[in-house]
Amino acid sequence: MPKIHPIADLLPMLSGEEWETFKADIDKNGVRLAVVVHEGQIIDGRNRWKACEELGLKCPTREWDGKGSILDYIVSCNLERRHLNASQRAAFAAEAMPFYEAEAKKREKLGRAKLPDPKEEGRARDHAAKAFKASPRYTEDAKKLKAEAPAIFEQVKAGKQTISQAKKDLRKQTRARELKAKIEAVPRDDVKVDLRMGDFRELIKELPDASIDLILTDPPYPKEYLELWKPLAQEAARVLKPGKFLIAYSGNNYLMEVLDALRSSLDYYWLGTLYHRGNVAQRFETRFFNRGKPILFFQKPPREKQAGWLDDVLVSEEADKDSHEWGQSAGPVKKIIEAFTAPGETILDPMFGGGTTIFASLELKRNVIGFEIDKPAFDKCKGIL
Repeated sequence: MPKIHPIADLLPMLSGEEWETFKADIDKNGVRLAVVVHEGQIIDGRNRWKACEELGLKCPTREWDGKGSILDYIVSCNLERRHLNASQRAAFAAEAMPFYEAEAKKREKLGRAKLPDPKEEGRARDHAAKAFKASPRYTEDAKKLKAEAPAIFEQVKAGKQTISQAKKDLRKQTRARELKAKIEAVPRDDVKVDLRMGDFRELIKELPDASIDLILTDPPYPKEYLELWKPLAQEAARVLKPGKFLIAYSGNNYLMEVLDALRSSLDYYWLGTLYHRGNVAQRFETRFFNRGKPILFFQKPPREKQAGWLDDVLVSEEADKDSHEWGQSAGPVKKIIEAFTAPGETILDPMFGGGTTIFASLELKRNVIGFEIDKPAFDKCKGIL
């Protein structure tokens, strides 16, 4: 088989049932269109040539007429026969960019006045994107993916992921690496980590009385989890040191029930708000655009002021959903930890989910105890540690 032009070789050959059907048609009806070649390379008709070779047939060829851009010609001939989504087209355009960059250099040498066609001006990325009928922005994103995450890029090329999904995966990988580096930088002689998998209502009974300096947690908000709040308050009243705090995020729908459950064993101290910057949640049951959620501050008597100052409106730039669907951003959690504890003190998160409290506590050199009933979430957190 003659050499294939590298641009033509970017797109996958026919395979499987599609290939067998194609070859059977060639065997029955012959080759209807000649294979196009240029300078000894196939630029259109790879599958036709391969089928003829396997069938022992002579394959007709013709020389390319040399009009226009050979790159655009090859892409045009091959692209329409492939059922590619927008992300795949961008990925192939990104792979073709070096060839378009080489073509652009040739245009630069000619100079603008000598261009055979004024339309040949422009950036290589834009030429590649146009040829593959892809978004220039998607093409740039695909180029970045190819450089930074080749395995994810191959998933996009294969049509198994979109560019948007791939970018999220890349962000997750990047954040996970950064988080792991931060955690590894904390001397383990300075902090103690105790993670246990199971129902906090049982595990918390193993903790000594008055042994915890702060309980910081984000329990699930749906109605079926309301039963967790009363035992949380009861055990908090036992394990917290006198004057220490239980701080919890809550949803809005059942706030009164949550407050009643906490007030049954602890003293109300303050009500804060976590403000979500960016996307707003639509609450169809109440017809509200939900940008904030309550932060509940309850205390084990006697009443004492917390160690530091804290703004009662904390801004969440971006929720961390990498490890858990209900994950929160780390910024507000760190501010709470710094205002209510000192290095070396012990924080408990009885429902740690994605591990935001765990990681923030370690970064700030606090001892941390965490319980989690969901095994995948537990394993992800444990894996980072």
